[in-house]
Amino acid sequence: MSRETDEGIDEGLDFLSAVNPDGTIVAALLMRPTGSIVAGWMRESDRCEVVGVMTATLLASINMIAESVGCRAPTTVSVRCEESQLLATKVDDNAILVLIAPADTREAHLRRKTRQIVARLGNRSRFERTGAAATSAPATRSIVAGRGIVSGDRGP
Repeated sequence: MSRETDEGIDEGLDFLSAVNPDGTIVAALLMRPTGSIVAGWMRESDRCEVVGVMTATLLASINMIAESVGCRAPTTVSVRCEESQLLATKVDDNAILVLIAPADTREAHLRRKTRQIVARLGNRSRFERTGAAATSAPATRSIVAGRGIVSGDRGP
């Protein structure tokens, strides 16, 4: 296992404890609107950075489409494909929570999980002050924190 983290990032991983690694969610990312990952977990991949950048591009495109037709930019975006779905929710001006799950997962489950995670993120000013949200995660295949990566299976 390798570990490189920015100062304060260890405080940013607690939201991941709301994600059951054996459950339906295959990825949970807390990211900036620019696509940079604050903290995240993916079950099958170590490519969090790619998912973050592409999700930011997707959200920016949806915002531009909405604004072009006279609508406000959405605070939540849901995308469903044949095999998977993505739910991205704006936590505040500096953070987006992204959950990815199989297509057969109920959207209500993802929205409920989003509310639980946002509650764990807690005080918005703390997030803005530290760039993080809380601490420790359950056993996972990979965790990205700031610019560093924590990878490898961890036991309880």
